[in-house]
Amino acid sequence: MRIKVVPEDGFGDIVDRLTGGLGNSLVENERYADYLVVLDEFYANLKSYVAPKADRFFWMVDTDIAPGEIRVKVEYPGACFDPTQAGMISEQSIETRPIGGLGLAIISALSDTMTYHYERGWNVIRLQLNCVQNTEDKD
Repeated sequence: MRIKVVPEDGFGDIVDRLTGGLGNSLVENERYADYLVVLDEFYANLKSYVAPKADRFFWMVDTDIAPGEIRVKVEYPGACFDPTQAGMISEQSIETRPIGGLGLAIISALSDTMTYHYERGWNVIRLQLNCVQNTEDKD
C-alpha cells in the first residue's frame, strides 16, 4: 500500500488510509503498535523539520505485509540526510547529548533492519519489523 502524505494530513488520516488499504493483515499484526510509533516519528520529524523548508512538500509511505514481517519505505525530497549515520544517542547521557535524535533512536530501536540511500534528490529509508512466529507444535 503506497500513499502520498502532505503536511496538512492528520496522523489519524494517514493511518486510516494505510489500514484501509491493508485491512486486517496490518491491524491484527503483533507489531502494529511498533509500526504506528515508527510511522508517527517519521510524520512528526518530516512535518516539523523538513516540510517548513520546502514549497509544496510531500512524502511517500509504502507499507507491505509479508509472512513474518512488516516492511516500510519512506521517501521524501530534500537534502541528503542518512538517519543510519545519526549515531547512537542511547549510549550518551541525557546531560551530554545534543538536543534531537530521540525519534531516530526510537525508530532504530523498533526496527529490525533500517537501510538508507539517496536517489535523484530523494531520501529513501527502508525498514523491516520482524514478527514472532508461533512455533508451538499443534497436535
